[in-house]
Amino acid sequence: MPTDSSTDGVSQPSEAVQTSPPISSTAVPPASPALMTVTEPIIAGQEFKVSFAGRLRDGRGGYLWVKDPAGTEVALLRGDGNPEIPVGYELDVTVATILDDGLSGETFGFVFPSELPPGDYLLCTANSGTEECLAIRVEA
Repeated sequence: MPTDSSTDGVSQPSEAVQTSPPISSTAVPPASPALMTVTEPIIAGQEFKVSFAGRLRDGRGGYLWVKDPAGTEVALLRGDGNPEIPVGYELDVTVATILDDGLSGETFGFVFPSELPPGDYLLCTANSGTEECLAIRVEA
């Protein structure tokens, strides 16, 4: 799997797929658990898998926003769906670039930023479609 300098030493997570517990936030409506699920536990600095279903399975970009529980963007994740772009993330959301790559498929790998503290976050689609978010808990 391609990695950039921020993802060296990535290990494989367990493959158990579960939906994450809800975060009480009115800033962003949650995704239906049937549309987006993640492998757990999510550990900062390690790869995790996101599975997409329904309308999110086709024509979705290869990027996800990480937001704090209030809905503020704190990082942009790049998935493994495009072999020309390394898996990784951008912490400076003011310069983060999203390519319009229109990926399709059921499961993609992402790496959660090791620089962010463990805790509750929202994982949100980052394309031109309706934003969908899933509450996640990140462990140390």
